[in-house]
Amino acid sequence: MTIYTTNGYACRFTGELVAKVVVIGGDFNPVTCSLTGPMVESALRELYFDRAFIGVNAVDEDRGIMTPGYPEAIKKRIVMQNSQASCVLADSSKFHVFSNVKVCDLEGFTVISDRRDSKIGERVKMITA
Repeated sequence: MTIYTTNGYACRFTGELVAKVVVIGGDFNPVTCSLTGPMVESALRELYFDRAFIGVNAVDEDRGIMTPGYPEAIKKRIVMQNSQASCVLADSSKFHVFSNVKVCDLEGFTVISDRRDSKIGERVKMITA
């Protein structure tokens, strides 16, 4: 298994790895420890994924999934477009709140969360852990 990520926290892992981890570099945001920008976008456009796991800041049945910044939204859209299946990772505190930038509508993926939500669950498949 190969894991591609733009999360800078992956560089801090010091334990034994079972999977190959590839960190895609770009402009570093120290607040989110995330990498974005043209270099990331270029690399992601050339990669295809069996399954994508996308972290988001907000999920709403009417406004879809959202993130605070446009560079993150672009990155998430590219990954979702180049994936056979996409899963959105959002704990229940992210339900029915809003963030600045819409990533996509609430359809075509699975939401993985700590709790099921009836309104969101009517629109997409949900898995709770």
